[in-house]
Amino acid sequence: MGASYVESKEQSSRGAIFYNATSISVKIYSTMFSNAVYVRKRSVYHGLLFLTVLSTVATLASYYFTHISPQVFWPGAFLSLGLPMLLGFNLLLILLWLMVRPSLAVWPLGLLIAGAPFISATVSIRPAELPPVTDSSRTFNVLSYNVSTFISGRHYLKYIGKENALPMVEWVTNSKADILCLQEFYNNDSSSIYNTVERLISSGRPYYYMTPIKNYQDEGGFHSVAIFSRYPIVRGGDVIVGKQSDLNRGLFADIKVANDTVRVYSLHLESMTINEASLFSANSSEKWLQSVQTALGKIRRGTRVRGEQIDLLKEHIANSPYPAIVCGDFNDLPYSYTYFRLKKQMLSAFEEAGNGFGFTYNGKLFFLRLDNQFYDPVFQIHHFETLRSVPYSEHFPIEGTYSLPAG
Repeated sequence: MGASYVESKEQSSRGAIFYNATSISVKIYSTMFSNAVYVRKRSVYHGLLFLTVLSTVATLASYYFTHISPQVFWPGAFLSLGLPMLLGFNLLLILLWLMVRPSLAVWPLGLLIAGAPFISATVSIRPAELPPVTDSSRTFNVLSYNVSTFISGRHYLKYIGKENALPMVEWVTNSKADILCLQEFYNNDSSSIYNTVERLISSGRPYYYMTPIKNYQDEGGFHSVAIFSRYPIVRGGDVIVGKQSDLNRGLFADIKVANDTVRVYSLHLESMTINEASLFSANSSEKWLQSVQTALGKIRRGTRVRGEQIDLLKEHIANSPYPAIVCGDFNDLPYSYTYFRLKKQMLSAFEEAGNGFGFTYNGKLFFLRLDNQFYDPVFQIHHFETLRSVPYSEHFPIEGTYSLPAG
């Protein structure tokens, strides 16, 4: 019995030792696991904090540089072009902070609230009811369309095709718009297709203003920026918009509507002439990088020239004796100095009456909105639309309906 007792006591002692060792091991592993989770949480927290600080600096800088001319600091224009991605990234940060530390979600939320003007420039939700037309005699439609020379040039033949020429000419001719603002316009009186001036006069728009571009004249034909109207044009003139090179220029027409006069601008600001094909079809990384470098150089030059052009245009508008509507191909995004410089004194038709994203570029870079209509607050807008069902040009036409205040 003594031996059995000793043996039982030894087994009990070994069990206690095993239990204590197991308990200690569990505590050690639990502590290690807790520490690992803590370290991981701290790492996630610090990583997210770093990204938020970085995003804050980039976002605020982007907001700021939309108000600084690229002539003063051109790199700022590149940063502003990335605003849509920064806004989307801040939205992602809100969701991540809600999972990690909800109280800090207000940080990127504040950036989005501060960026409300840029969000409204990106996407528009048309009001349920726009003001109805009360006096049709003081209401008019304005169509702006970069017609890509009606596919008459070699450049466009490579990308669009000759078969679009006649349908586009006929579509423009048959448009119901009262005022047409056409960029990259082309006319050739001896052609049965490109006799566009004659066609538009016959369509009920006998008043027009244009200045043929000397560098772009051929036998019997010419290119221009043009304005055609059903209403009398009492005066027209060229707008000095920076370097009047090639097809990039602007003009205005003072148009008599009812008993009032409206000034309408048709603009084609400096092009970037980026070769889409070279960006999307490069067969080696070296060629692609070369294409990207070339494109960035063209963007830099284009933003600087457009900065000069929009400053001169803004001064011209400020000196106008009549309320103005500005239409055209701005060749710039809604996050640019060009857009926000003009928005300081005018309203954007897209933001006030548009719907969706309103992309106007008909190419591989389909997400671009390059064409705009701005109007003096004295006008009332009833409708605005990007006509994406009209596929003939590199650009989609945009159309707005406006009315003058009661006389």
